[in-house]
Amino acid sequence: MPKGGKKITFILYMLTFPNSKIYFGITSCGFKKRMREHKHKVNSTDSTKLGRAIKKYGWDSVNKKVLHENLSATNAYELEKLYIKDYKTTDDRFGYNLCIGGRTNVGYKHPNVTVYTKEQIKERAKKCSDTKKKNAS
Repeated sequence: MPKGGKKITFILYMLTFPNSKIYFGITSCGFKKRMREHKHKVNSTDSTKLGRAIKKYGWDSVNKKVLHENLSATNAYELEKLYIKDYKTTDDRFGYNLCIGGRTNVGYKHPNVTVYTKEQIKERAKKCSDTKKKNAS
């Protein structure tokens, strides 16, 4: 459990594009912060399927929706995998997910994509937690 005794919780969200393709993601940093990170792809060199779709359609045309909140890491990973499988969003015809979800992208290699180790994910979660605390005060 993180310092201060507060448990890290996750959010499962869905992005839907004008072409009806979908992307599912999870975050422990908060929905608004994660959406700002995705929005940044409009002006970045991100060449993933998701990054290219955000550039093509524009961030404002993407429908953003929280599907589940206050999830444990285990539940978030399992639900993400379930949604990606059910909606077939790793298939280019239906979505923009690069992998099947559920932490399977740890160690995943894709050109021009930053892949984080487990240690980097933990450090990133700590930074998110610190940012939440700072913003709350």
